[in-house]
Amino acid sequence: DYAEKTKYWIAVILTASVTFNEKRSLILIKCLWAGLCLGALLAAIQFFGIMAPITESQLGFGIVHTLINMYLMIGILTASFAFKNVTSTKGKVIMSLIILLLSFHVAVSIGRTGYLIFALLSPLVANNLMHQFSFKIKIIASIILVFSLLLSPTVRGIIKTTSVIFNNNKEKIFKGEDIQRLPRPFIYKEAVKIIIDHPVIGIGTGSITEPTRAMGHSVTHPHNNFLYMGVSYGVIGIFSYFWLFWNMLKRSWEMRQTRTGYFIFSSCIVLFLGGLFDTQILNTGTLLFLSMSYGMLNHLPDSTQLRDSNCKT
Repeated sequence: DYAEKTKYWIAVILTASVTFNEKRSLILIKCLWAGLCLGALLAAIQFFGIMAPITESQLGFGIVHTLINMYLMIGILTASFAFKNVTSTKGKVIMSLIILLLSFHVAVSIGRTGYLIFALLSPLVANNLMHQFSFKIKIIASIILVFSLLLSPTVRGIIKTTSVIFNNNKEKIFKGEDIQRLPRPFIYKEAVKIIIDHPVIGIGTGSITEPTRAMGHSVTHPHNNFLYMGVSYGVIGIFSYFWLFWNMLKRSWEMRQTRTGYFIFSSCIVLFLGGLFDTQILNTGTLLFLSMSYGMLNHLPDSTQLRDSNCKT
């Protein structure tokens, strides 16, 4: 099943080979915003009791809250970049509403990972929103963004529940024992054991399931991209994973002042952070998103071309 997911990397070749420019990039990003805003509006309708949720644990479209939160954060980052660069008052108001709506969806979702990534990336959002102001103002704006999540009863409830579970089970958690409602430390421990036993090339795709099942625990994946690559491919896999994201980050950061460059940068940083808490490269949606974004690197000008263009301008 895992091996079949390699076909999604065809999206890299397809995206890299199509005709693509900044205008088409804007169309793509607008489609992303439109889909996310529809989901956020549905989440608002469900949150205020006008309509029952599709699933009890998730508001809006979709059933996997970790994936939805990844898309929402990419939407928020790209909207904040557009806010920074748009000149009209109407454009700034529209971008502000998009950011507010998508942030609301994050706040009413149940994903702890989404809250954490929102907090970690809030300085980037604040930097774009407060681009005309001083560094101190940007820091204050970042803090306000983080604490605004606490206005949501969903966020407060998740934080309280997690704190109670942790305090009641912290000895078992630190020992790496299996805790049903906080299983990640145990899963990480099992994955590290396998990596230590098979450090060079790992023990194959999807292989964490069988060893853990033999020990009486059935772990389908290690909930971490690095650990997944280490278990499946050893240090070679971990190195390859680092290389892929480093190349993506380096090239998109150089072109972060362009719309396409910032979109790729946003996708890179969000999916990288998300991969610390879930095996995002095994989920079809986020794997396709990563593949597509990586293929878009082919359409970025190099830094020399950009400097020459700016000089001519």
